[in-house]
Amino acid sequence: MPNPTTTTTIFTSASPLQALECDSIASTTFNAPLTPTAFIARESYMSSLPLASNGGLKTWCLCANDETRRVLATCKTIRREVLVTDGKGTREDLAFCVGNVVVREGERGRGRGGEMLGSLGGELDGIEVGEEEARGCGSLLYSAKEEVSVVCGREIGTC
Repeated sequence: MPNPTTTTTIFTSASPLQALECDSIASTTFNAPLTPTAFIARESYMSSLPLASNGGLKTWCLCANDETRRVLATCKTIRREVLVTDGKGTREDLAFCVGNVVVREGERGRGRGGEMLGSLGGELDGIEVGEEEARGCGSLLYSAKEEVSVVCGREIGTC
């Protein structure tokens, strides 16, 4: 196994094969009460829903930058149209829901989650939607673990 302290990484939108690996990794973390097989089947079904079409649901991964391209951490985003009201009025914009954040067992505690979410923030600032590029007005991280937000240097807001 590569030395995790020297493993360089790349952040990317998951290929179909990587997405299956990502779901497999997540199934061991988020599966209860589902079996890993049922969890993966549910993720496949969720990917077929209208909200997920045209890049609405995207799986991302932080991979080892070597011949294995082994997934070290993963998350998913859902693109949403939102209404934003500010001093200029009300307008439609894009926002992103971030969830299914998980780091592969054996890679936890090495900053992989923070690295991945930091890279994701940069991607969401200029994501392509159809033929045009759109800057998301914000994102919302869904996590039951407060330290996920803290370790990423993000402020924790309350609604």
